[in-house]
Amino acid sequence: MPGKTLTAFIDALVDKLFFSVITVMDGLNAFKVFETLNARGIRLSTTDLLKNHVFALICTQATHEQERVHDGIAYQVTHEQLSEPRQILDASKTIYPSDEQFKAAFTERALRTGEHRTRRLVRYILFELERQLSGQDFELESAAYSLAYIRSENPSDDWADIPNTEHNRLVYRSGNLTPLESGLNRRLGNGGYAAKRERYTQSGCALTRALVEHYDTWDAKTVAARQKQMARIAAGIWTFDFGN
Repeated sequence: MPGKTLTAFIDALVDKLFFSVITVMDGLNAFKVFETLNARGIRLSTTDLLKNHVFALICTQATHEQERVHDGIAYQVTHEQLSEPRQILDASKTIYPSDEQFKAAFTERALRTGEHRTRRLVRYILFELERQLSGQDFELESAAYSLAYIRSENPSDDWADIPNTEHNRLVYRSGNLTPLESGLNRRLGNGGYAAKRERYTQSGCALTRALVEHYDTWDAKTVAARQKQMARIAAGIWTFDFGN
């Protein structure tokens, strides 16, 4: 190819091609991006990535093992070694946790919400739990609702019942978080559980109102009990039926 022709070709290529860079948190999300853009042919949604990240958090295998399994399945499908949906599902089993594994991991999960990505994940989890209980749908980015700490991050003297080390262990447990109207959350501030519990009756969130019904006090035992109950609800949301 003559030099001028090659130069013109490269110039045209650069002018007409657009390259996009999508940054993901780990290999599992990378596979979700690939699947969404190439197989489904639809716009990548925040919910897609967040739902995928819920599974990534509780998968027992390392990311490189998940990648290895996905690579193997893709290779076998491409080379027609796997052709039936049942075969592909069976090949995927090893990277999905059982309901019992999921519940056990969720029961012990603590999530610091300082990072924006983690905060969005926690919002997504709480909103999905609420939807499962009450049927309400929430916009993930809505400012009308916020993440509320039952035992406050920066507690008042009303929370001086345990040492700081114990407080730090409890405050980021999933069971200590609840969805709450932003205005109501601001009015509650860092007050103690008795004051908060009285106001939780005003919330439109079933997950939050259930605190009033089930928990008279708020300590390590009640946080663990609530988180265990949340895990049971979550297992009914984030599950995969392999048809066994």
